Amino acid sequence: MPQCHFSTRRAVHGGLHALAVAALVAAAGLTSSAQKRGAPTHATAEVAFADRLDSGGNPVDGLTSDGGGAYLALVGLEAGDVRLDLRSTGRVVTVRLGAPESTATGVVVPSGVTMLADEAFFVPDILSIPKGTTVKRVGRIGLGSGYPNHALGFRYTTSQNVTIYGSELCVTRRNVAGAVWDISSSCAQETSDVAGLFEENVKAKVTHRFKATYIVPFAATVTCTANCPQ
Repeated sequence: MPQCHFSTRRAVHGGLHALAVAALVAAAGLTSSAQKRGAPTHATAEVAFADRLDSGGNPVDGLTSDGGGAYLALVGLEAGDVRLDLRSTGRVVTVRLGAPESTATGVVVPSGVTMLADEAFFVPDILSIPKGTTVKRVGRIGLGSGYPNHALGFRYTTSQNVTIYGSELCVTRRNVAGAVWDISSSCAQETSDVAGLFEENVKAKVTHRFKATYIVPFAATVTCTANCPQ
């Protein structure tokens, strides 16, 4: 009986994992028929946030996990991006925003709040980083229902060239077998930990609107699990 109970749990866990991967693939615009026609276009990966604490047991990081362990994500084998689609996995990332470092004129922004982001965490072009090398990369996390139509950008300008005064991330590909990357908001190349809060989907001719900057330290590890590049 104990052996039967164990195998049932393992089967259920495997089924849930397969469903989560299928949801991520669908969110990326892929279909099973498209995958069957040729080589896979995405690798699967796990994203684990460091969830660092100070000596008093209080969170150090501005982005932390929901306590459910590593997240399932996709790594594009052509564009080289890592995308953690929270809405598809049904999970959240905890976002802690202290007092803003700067704000746009005439706007009211969050201060000293904690919210649950449920959209996507995205860092482009990590595959091109050579093993044992650290490179600066832009990044973002959509806040979703935690703060609708807003995102945090770890970059100085948005892709539409709206200045948001954020600082880029540092991404290191470990010099190990397989594909493992460490992503950090602060390292030797960039030590400011600054993210720009901006509004998107604005009902106007402008596409994005800068709101404020915050200190948002965090660290995460991306570990490829299937279809991994060498």
